[in-house]
Amino acid sequence: PFVDRRSLCLTLADCFAQVASWSRAHPGHALITVVVNASDGRDDNPIMPQLMPFDAAALAAIDTSARTTFGTAHLITPDQVRGRWPTLRAGVLHRGWPRQSAAKGKVMLILDTNDRVLDAYRRGHASLRGRAMFGFFGEGDAEAAIFNVQNPVENEAR
Repeated sequence: PFVDRRSLCLTLADCFAQVASWSRAHPGHALITVVVNASDGRDDNPIMPQLMPFDAAALAAIDTSARTTFGTAHLITPDQVRGRWPTLRAGVLHRGWPRQSAAKGKVMLILDTNDRVLDAYRRGHASLRGRAMFGFFGEGDAEAAIFNVQNPVENEAR
């Protein structure tokens, strides 16, 4: 309750299930993007209670929950976007994202967290191989595919 007082589901798996249920009931919907904010409070808010850290096991559990709940056919994953290219970044730059028509009825997950958790997520999964979520990595990183521009007015040129 301290972290999210307005949540309508008790666990992330419950939230995934609600999205998956809606998606199945509305086939052909536009791509749904779900941002998973994996904050453990360590560097965000000094008054937040100490939460369990997001370690390799916790991150793998999120991936497993996503794949189990949505099914591989309904997720857009880094492996699909990378294709035959050696890195996710190269796949985006050369091959590009799936067309809107191919993304209908699907879900894309984005991991929004600090650098420590992002590094744990990519460790052992170069270019996010085998992972279910994309993340906000640096523009030159092998895992770079999406970006979060917090202030588009200040960062207009970018």
